[in-house]
Amino acid sequence: MSRERTDSDMSLMGIAQFWNRGITFGNLRVRENEDRDDVWNHYKNLKKLDKKEFSNVYLIRRRKSRKHWKQWRKDFELKSNPEEMSSSYRKGFFLRSRSKISPSFRTGIRLSLPNMLIWPNQENKQNERYYALKCVKLHKFNDDRKIDMLRKEVSVMKTLDHPYIVKAFETYEVPRKKLFIVMELLTGGDLWSRSPYSEEEAARIMGQLMSAITYMHDHKIIHRDLKLENVMFESEALDSDIKVIDFGLSAKFSSSKVLTARVGTVYAMSPEVIKRQYTSKADTWACGVIAFALIAKKAPFVGKNKGELMDMISRGNFEFAPYDIWKNISKDAKEFISKLLEHDSSKRLSSSQALNHKWLKTMYSLEDRRPSAQVMEETNKNLIQYNKTKTLKTLALYIIASRETLKDIEDFRQAFDQYDTLNNGRICYAEFKSELSQFNFSEEELQEKFESITFNSDKFIYFTDFIAALLATKEYCPDGEKLADAFDVLDCDDSGWISESNLQHFLDEKCFKIKDILEEADFDGDGRVTFGDFLELFNDSSAKGRFEE
Repeated sequence: MSRERTDSDMSLMGIAQFWNRGITFGNLRVRENEDRDDVWNHYKNLKKLDKKEFSNVYLIRRRKSRKHWKQWRKDFELKSNPEEMSSSYRKGFFLRSRSKISPSFRTGIRLSLPNMLIWPNQENKQNERYYALKCVKLHKFNDDRKIDMLRKEVSVMKTLDHPYIVKAFETYEVPRKKLFIVMELLTGGDLWSRSPYSEEEAARIMGQLMSAITYMHDHKIIHRDLKLENVMFESEALDSDIKVIDFGLSAKFSSSKVLTARVGTVYAMSPEVIKRQYTSKADTWACGVIAFALIAKKAPFVGKNKGELMDMISRGNFEFAPYDIWKNISKDAKEFISKLLEHDSSKRLSSSQALNHKWLKTMYSLEDRRPSAQVMEETNKNLIQYNKTKTLKTLALYIIASRETLKDIEDFRQAFDQYDTLNNGRICYAEFKSELSQFNFSEEELQEKFESITFNSDKFIYFTDFIAALLATKEYCPDGEKLADAFDVLDCDDSGWISESNLQHFLDEKCFKIKDILEEADFDGDGRVTFGDFLELFNDSSAKGRFEE
């Protein structure tokens, strides 16, 4: 149902051009080498996790931003009426600082800050967040095309927002020397590390993997190096979800053009990749190889050398061996694998067809994944209560949502699955309407609610959209580190505040009135958004109800 667009509507729609699905220019910053922008100024190296010829992977923790903290303190010290802060406030924030603030500003801060924001210290180290840092040694590459492939990997990751695809947060580059990518930390090992799997476990893994690949193919991205090493478990938990990693060989594709570069890992290559004439169905062949290996603990095609292996794959003949392993595996599972390992790619299952195969529908059913009634009730209530908020707060919540850990949002992820009935990583209006139809909304009301949550322009609710909307509506109080991280992202020139020029990096001026956005968050009227102003955005009615003394 069409309706007239308001400025607020245009703001939400315009976010699409900025966010570009999950990773943005702001929270995936690629900046030239400057001393203040050195990755080690922002992150602390804890230990080396992996070492290879062309790259290393480190375990890192974000450093506390002393520069921003001092600027924030200074903003408060400039307030006119010197009322001394309470001892509990000093203890939580300034560690015996004697900073003072004005009464007009203190009211909101008293209500929301002492309990909401605690800057991480020795007493709450368990809440600190850890990341993986991939350090690529650019100086070891003789071919600029390989460096371009690395840039392509970053570019592809910027466009992906799916619960089963690894997240990237920031990049730092030392031109011609090193490229650093700050990524989500995955601690559960790759698929080989836990094999073999039961049929039930294999179905769960393949259900998640096919969801991720369907999402990628819907966005015209082919991975081209799917294998067991490139699918990781999030955590060491036995029921941990998986994440697809390593997009260095990925590419954009179109239905009218075949790909010709022979890339990937041989044991998972399709016959048509070997012949250099292939489409996105090369990925689904690789998924068939993975499904076979999950159960058999070996690939379906094995050769003594690369040439022999490629010859066996080109012929495409395989069998379900050894018999002792496969005799108890269902016919549906074997059919699923056989249709993915179909030699004729025109007859092979597409990713979406595989996602809807009987085996996954039975062994990885939506009903079996349904969270508790309480989780669904809270999720539905929060989405019903969702209202548009100030644009800068929306951006902040989106940044926070994109960086939330599995532990923080596990219930919300399960709820997302229930809305995403097609299991393709996004929620269309029909799916949204089906879940909320029980609440007797009119068609126009549901459409308006749906459009208020879709930050993007293609009329789907993606994973981070969903989480950000829930964080905006529940009694959610981000801790100091999460807000500081979001503030740091928006303060892209490290000035210590958010300015009009900062917002111009993120927002399309054709869709946004940037001066108005800045003014609505500039509570003290100094023409910029300080960290104190930023905190006031979260001092809404829900915060008052929770923290009022």
